[in-house]
Amino acid sequence: MSNRDNKAAAAESRQLVGADFKEFTRHAPVKLLLALSMFAEPGDITVPQFADEGHPLFEQQRGRLVRALRSAWQRKDPETAARRRQMAEVVRRYRQ
Repeated sequence: MSNRDNKAAAAESRQLVGADFKEFTRHAPVKLLLALSMFAEPGDITVPQFADEGHPLFEQQRGRLVRALRSAWQRKDPETAARRRQMAEVVRRYRQ
């Protein structure tokens, strides 16, 4: 995919969520972050182990997941634009 395709995919996502990906992940619900976790590299992913948001380690685990998703979003390879569009589609389905 070309740089133009990557930018177009990022613009589609920004339009969908109303913010850039970094800002979006900062405020996204955990269920949506977990739905997006399939796009993170297997070695990068730490899925939150605690369903209870009041658990002391919950925010730490959420932070790790957010970092893994941001890394997946920024990773430069031939599939970047396709991956970004797939991530936007997951967000779109979640919001319906």
